[in-house]
Amino acid sequence: MYGVVNRWDAWWRRMLTLVIFAALVSPLVRNEDGLPLSTYPMYSGTRSNMSSFVTASGVDVAGDRTTLSALTISESRDRLIAQSFLNDAVRRGDAAAICIDIASRVERSLVAVEIATERHDTVARLRGEPSLRDREVHARCEVSS
Repeated sequence: MYGVVNRWDAWWRRMLTLVIFAALVSPLVRNEDGLPLSTYPMYSGTRSNMSSFVTASGVDVAGDRTTLSALTISESRDRLIAQSFLNDAVRRGDAAAICIDIASRVERSLVAVEIATERHDTVARLRGEPSLRDREVHARCEVSS
């Protein structure tokens, strides 16, 4: 009788192991993200090396552009708030009005402010290489003296 109990226990353990393994692997088979195993599709999918984001730049007399601080852009030190501020302005079609608002806060050594969507090669940017591939200016306004 002792041998029969051991066989039953061994069979039960194997079945339980198989069920747990199947539950863990099932999201992969179903190609879904979920419990008990997350496939994290937001990280596992192939993405482009190109990234686009809205920027606000100051332009000096020579025509050189400098990135403006979050504080100058949105009157907040939080970069995410500044980015959201610019994204929302472009989406609403308010880039020109926001440009004038930002121009009132920049250093007087700058002659203009530009709000633009820039496309960058992410890998080149991380390597410290020139990364700008495309730039679409939504608004340009002069800085009043």
